[in-house]
Amino acid sequence: MSAAAPGRLRRFAELLALTAFALAQPVLDVTGRSPDFFLFRQPSAWDVRLLLLLVVLGPPVLLWLVESAVEAVSAHAAHVLHWVLRAVLFTVIAIVAGKKLLPFDGFWLTLVAAEAGAGLAVLAARSAGFRQAILYATPAPLVFALLFVMTSPSGALVRPQSGSGAGGVAGSRPPVVVLLLDEFPVRSLLTDEGTIDERLFPNFARLAKASTWYPNATGVSGWTPWAVPAMLTGNYPEKARAPHYAAFPDNLFTLLSGSYDVKAFESIAQLCPPRTCSDVAAGRPTGLGPLLKDTATVAREVVSPYPAPERVGDEFAEQAPGEAERTDPRFRFDEAKVNQPERFTAFLETLKPAPRPSLSFLHLLLPHGTHKLLPSGRKYEVGPFQHVLPKAVAGKPRVLPEDANLAVLARQRMLLQLVYTDGLIGQLLDEMDRTGLLDESLLVVTADHGVGFTPGSYWRWIDDGNTADAAWVPLFVKQPAQRQGGVDLRNAEGVDLLPTVADVLDVKVPWRTDGRSVLGEARTTAEKRWYDEPGKAKTVDAARWLPQVRTGFADDTGRPELGPSGLFAVGGVREAYGRRVPPRVGAPAAAKVTLSPDLRLNAVDLESGTVPAMLYGDIDRPVASSSTWLAVAVNGTIAGGVVALPGLHDGKWRFYGVVDDRFFRDGSNAVTFYTMEGSVLHPLGRTS
Repeated sequence: MSAAAPGRLRRFAELLALTAFALAQPVLDVTGRSPDFFLFRQPSAWDVRLLLLLVVLGPPVLLWLVESAVEAVSAHAAHVLHWVLRAVLFTVIAIVAGKKLLPFDGFWLTLVAAEAGAGLAVLAARSAGFRQAILYATPAPLVFALLFVMTSPSGALVRPQSGSGAGGVAGSRPPVVVLLLDEFPVRSLLTDEGTIDERLFPNFARLAKASTWYPNATGVSGWTPWAVPAMLTGNYPEKARAPHYAAFPDNLFTLLSGSYDVKAFESIAQLCPPRTCSDVAAGRPTGLGPLLKDTATVAREVVSPYPAPERVGDEFAEQAPGEAERTDPRFRFDEAKVNQPERFTAFLETLKPAPRPSLSFLHLLLPHGTHKLLPSGRKYEVGPFQHVLPKAVAGKPRVLPEDANLAVLARQRMLLQLVYTDGLIGQLLDEMDRTGLLDESLLVVTADHGVGFTPGSYWRWIDDGNTADAAWVPLFVKQPAQRQGGVDLRNAEGVDLLPTVADVLDVKVPWRTDGRSVLGEARTTAEKRWYDEPGKAKTVDAARWLPQVRTGFADDTGRPELGPSGLFAVGGVREAYGRRVPPRVGAPAAAKVTLSPDLRLNAVDLESGTVPAMLYGDIDRPVASSSTWLAVAVNGTIAGGVVALPGLHDGKWRFYGVVDDRFFRDGSNAVTFYTMEGSVLHPLGRTS
């Protein structure tokens, strides 16, 4: 060994320790808490292991090779370079720590971190004791890698798997079709009499007439990563685990995989193992290459002195309501951006008779927000309305604004998207009827959880305001050869899904389940379990809440007696909706509105499938003492209303609302706003 060899090894050890704290630890922390970061690219276990190796060893090896190349030319230059690398890595460590600890970022954080980095580099150059302390940290990469593998939610991707094995199907094998909808309160379907509103939802009513409807069915959690595994395993969410097949090897897909062709279209979860479900979303790059690119993006955002556009890692996560700082497993809500109707069409194409029985499963993120689909099938851009909700508070669920008009608007948008979803149910029933599968299949249509709309209440955590909306979900079970519908008011829960499917198929479930088949013996208690957080069960008393559930809430929004179009007749516009604006109106209002230029009302293309039906903009002065509804005329006809209110964060008056897309035309469109005084309309002025 040459005399320079110990020096090179010492420098490599320093680089190993410093890059571990500057890069490896923060990157593994983010990706370790976001299993979907990996699942979105569907890597193999060896891909993840190789990525882990590259994150831990790649940077120090690369920097050391650069140093060695410089040393071959000039030992002095290599010494200077090593000092510079120390300073840079200390600076990065200071930036990573400073973003968590200091009240500023950007330029000032860079300046402070650079001073700290240079100072520590000078100290390392002058103090043998400090350099020795750095060497003591050499095992840090191994420690961080082991923590990732052994303790993080993403570590389940590389840990050994275990399971109870696939079950067997005795006797006849009917096809199984499961449609899991999302963020769907069953109250949204109902009239005041507790029946499904056939005017708004004719296809859900059709489904109910051919199946058994369970109006007293509830989910077990308001967050999909807890709710979906509970449904597919039959067990309550007692531990925080990533919704992944490595963490939940015993589930519906593995139970039937030995006897069924499994065609699973999952969204937030990935409980179907790749050996069973190899389908990949069309056009999505997968494997190690795209994973490395994603990792580089995360590393860049982690070390940047500026805050990322979203909290690092959230692009790979379904954000739990208001839980910005929690360390629970977070799964993507990226799939919400995928064209949901397109996914539904791909699902329909799998519904074909075949010699071997099939399980066709689709988790469709509808009527889940962001709500942007109209009954016609057209969509609208949400614009700034998505920022109206208050920002999340660390460790707390998001609370809805204390404004009744905003609650009506939120419900209206959900109902409009639900009417569209009802059309998809019609397509499903038509396709299954056409192929003969409707009669011979077990068909289950349900949802993972609901969503609350009560002002001041939690969004998807249960409380005294929104339990009826957040907990109760639709559940329809059509058994093979069932031709007559029925209603069963038994106490049903999300964990009953898997036991029910197993019961119909006469499959023995080889693991313990908390759920029970809704076709068997009913629960003797009205109490239900709900988990805002895994392992922390809350008790929900159905006897208290079911009467409220059964009253529905469709009549709170618009005039449903008019059918889907009546949902645009909100607030004070109910009587004026659909009428031509009279030639003579009241005196002009003092306020003026400014429509957002993003709406492009002068260049509407109806064939594009997108219309500016969500109107938003500014008002130059108050139009009422509190929030109020303004009537909106599109091309001379009252097409709906918008909520005018002072901004929740800055006090400036703004308006938001959805109007009926049927009144738009190609090209230029005239939009006029009116305050309402009884039946008299007072036009508001417009600014450019």
